[in-house]
Amino acid sequence: MDIQKNLENIHKLSNLVIQQLGPQSNIANFGLNEASVVWIDGFIERQREAKDFSSSEVDGLVNTLGSFLGEALVATAGGTWVWVEQQQTIGVELRGSYVFPFNKVRKQLVNGRAAGDSIAGFYRAVLTLQAAGKM
Repeated sequence: MDIQKNLENIHKLSNLVIQQLGPQSNIANFGLNEASVVWIDGFIERQREAKDFSSSEVDGLVNTLGSFLGEALVATAGGTWVWVEQQQTIGVELRGSYVFPFNKVRKQLVNGRAAGDSIAGFYRAVLTLQAAGKM
């Protein structure tokens, strides 16, 4: 599958997150880094707790925030966006292993941090495994 069009959309959505949410974060260098991923993790939790949050918002947030999370992994861990045939979805490849940022964002939006789903934890785990040569 040619994922070029998807990659263009991923880049646009990730930049949108940086432009729209960066100023709200009070993080001087908001971008594709750990501090920003941690802030987005908290943003997800705040969205989940909002009285007007509905399940109809999940898909849009998954695409937008998943693009940002994946781009952060590509930037910091040297990953590459690829089509993963076995999963029939796009993921980030890191030395022959695949991670799925969109899936992780969806899990946190649906289940929440209290249930063990955290994009910040996921991000840190990926970097730790990669540093240990296990990915």
